[in-house]
Amino acid sequence: MREKNRKFHRSYQADKGVALIVAVLIISVLIVFTFTLTLVAYSLYSSQNKNLSSMKCSEAANSLSIALSDELRNIDSVNKRYPEYDSYLYLYLRYNLFHSDKTWPYYDPSKEGHGKDEAFRYFSLKYNSKKTLSDENGNPVVTTGEGGVESTVSVDHVEGLPAKTEVCIYWELPVENKDDPQAGNKPVSNALLTVEVTCEAANQSYTARKEYKLSILSYGDSEEDVARQVAMKEAGKKDMVNPCAFSYETESYPDEFWKWELVEQ
Repeated sequence: MREKNRKFHRSYQADKGVALIVAVLIISVLIVFTFTLTLVAYSLYSSQNKNLSSMKCSEAANSLSIALSDELRNIDSVNKRYPEYDSYLYLYLRYNLFHSDKTWPYYDPSKEGHGKDEAFRYFSLKYNSKKTLSDENGNPVVTTGEGGVESTVSVDHVEGLPAKTEVCIYWELPVENKDDPQAGNKPVSNALLTVEVTCEAANQSYTARKEYKLSILSYGDSEEDVARQVAMKEAGKKDMVNPCAFSYETESYPDEFWKWELVEQ
């Protein structure tokens, strides 16, 4: 009888040990399965976030690239809209290009002093905090303060703006002008301007790139042409447009009208 009890006890202990091992294995499988599902879910979530961030960067970069293109090329004689009136970018180029020995060298990696470090200019863009906020109908948003005084609301953020927006601009001489002793110090037609807009968000980035070719024309004697020249001269008094304080009459080619044409890519 005692022998039977011993055998039963040993059998019970063995079965108990096997059951414990099976339970541990099952729990381990469940834990691995749970972590696997968590990893898959996280990967899917991260992938969706990357896709959204990539789309945001793409839309923002392309939109800004189009806006800068309009600034450079917008000429509307009917409504009297010209870049000399509206575009700080156009005016900045007018006052800073073709003075390469003084301010902004042209890009030519084969020549010393004309590499990326010297020729590439970078601009970080931010929203205009002085711009008035408008509603969906285009009317200024008005708020009422103390004493019933009404005032317009300024923009304090931009929906969907990427974390970083940077514009890189550089220019190149035509091949036929690169051997000129005065290369880069006087305006020449067919010079190329490259504008790259890069937007970054959530470790994603996108760059929109456009090239423009310069045509040099002459202002006429019409009232409108004279007014455009006056606008350009007045703009030259601003440091943001003319940081090197070039003379309008002698250094900024007052009789020339620069027309930027988009190069199809």
